[in-house]
Amino acid sequence: MDYQKIYNQINERAKNELELRKLNKKLWKDTKGEFGIYYEAHHILPKCMKGEGRTYDLDHSNIALLTAREHFLVHRILTRLYPKNLKIIRSFWGMCNQDKHGNRYIPNAKDYEEARILFSNSIRGDNHPNKKLENRKKLLWSEERKKRQNFSGWKMNNEGREKIKNSWTKERKLEHSKHNPANTPEALKKRKDSMFGSNNWKARKINQYTKHGEFIAQYPSIADALRECGNTLGISAVCCGRAKTAGGFIWKYAT
Repeated sequence: MDYQKIYNQINERAKNELELRKLNKKLWKDTKGEFGIYYEAHHILPKCMKGEGRTYDLDHSNIALLTAREHFLVHRILTRLYPKNLKIIRSFWGMCNQDKHGNRYIPNAKDYEEARILFSNSIRGDNHPNKKLENRKKLLWSEERKKRQNFSGWKMNNEGREKIKNSWTKERKLEHSKHNPANTPEALKKRKDSMFGSNNWKARKINQYTKHGEFIAQYPSIADALRECGNTLGISAVCCGRAKTAGGFIWKYAT
């Protein structure tokens, strides 16, 4: 199979359809994926082989705008054209892993297995990153640095503590509290509302009964019952067994 010919045909077709593909890409971006087509920029001559161009410069002669499936396919072809180039193999493995948006092409089990085996072989033996000379030097340097320095944490001396302690005067504390966004009336009201009634994580549903035991209504919390029944006090005491009735009704926690 002539992989080079197939590779060239895919990139040439992308170049010929560039304007249409750019419009579809913009439509896809503007509608957040509802319309248009998702495309990815690809370096025709890989960067690891001194290929030029930026992915955002779609008019560059070395950049092709490909669909997710085409992008995966050309990276697979590159591994056939350059089977000993470790960076190309690792790029192919990267194509098998989804981005944070989940837009990439999802390979089948056979393609994934092939990419995984190629990647595993590319980091075997002397090709492992930790066995490279420059990386070994970094590891040795970090181990020596740990021996020389104490990484238990930087400790402040007593003089520094006293300076910080004395700098927080009553006037400064009041000023800080006054300008703190969390202490504005709007923030306090929002915080209070978020903890009121059924919004409180400790809230329990309660049932309202007549003195004869007939069910009347259920409320999300005691606060909601007080609001509906005109601030009838003693509901909590009835629910806890310290009183028999409150406001002429019997109250019980819902089970």
